[in-house]
Amino acid sequence: MNPQIEQIQPDIFAKLASEPYFATISLFQIRQERFQSEIDDALSSATFDPSQSGKLPGATIEVFMPVVRTNLCNAPGPVVTLEQRLVVKENPTINLAEGGVNLTAEEIAVQILQTLHQFYLGGVCQALYPAADAIVPNRAFPDLVAYDVILQATFNLTPPARTTCPLPPTEASLVVTFLPPASDPDAAIYYTADGSFPGPGNAAALAYGEPFAVASGTVVRWAAYAAEKLGSSAGMATIT
Repeated sequence: MNPQIEQIQPDIFAKLASEPYFATISLFQIRQERFQSEIDDALSSATFDPSQSGKLPGATIEVFMPVVRTNLCNAPGPVVTLEQRLVVKENPTINLAEGGVNLTAEEIAVQILQTLHQFYLGGVCQALYPAADAIVPNRAFPDLVAYDVILQATFNLTPPARTTCPLPPTEASLVVTFLPPASDPDAAIYYTADGSFPGPGNAAALAYGEPFAVASGTVVRWAAYAAEKLGSSAGMATIT
């Protein structure tokens, strides 16, 4: 699979994990090997221990790998539509009781759409946008309330021609400095130097405090997070 497509799922997972709204909801990346019992535990108060994770029982979000769906007609070059699916599950008996998440599956689904709408995927992938049927009841779980949340993005299988990047300079390291956005001067800035998503939900992401040195050729990604707002789109640059 194209590495840029493979990166979509962990980026979306990290984006949701970085937002305070989802802090008490158990998130799962379905590509990872995991037992169904882990998801079942997160929906049950009998077997779930919030003190171990900071999460609450009664509601879950499952992030699936994106799927290539259709070729786009009348588009220059081989352009396809990607479908990104998430499943929100709620055990109302547990969720809406004292100690549960206390957000309905429908409320969570709507917030996912608001959070991921126009979320930029990077590279030749375009931003996500809601599908025509973006929130669909999922009847596969008779004891739960469940919804599929479906977003789409376009993807050009033939990347546009690029100018060859000059050789990196000979310096052993370069210094990176971030300035907070003028509209949110108190925003916290997170960055990564390993290509992963720059958000507080990612263990590899660091909170920026002062200029730092990186080796020439390092790919740095960054995003800003202000109180009571969604995080910004992620920036990305190769430091040369």
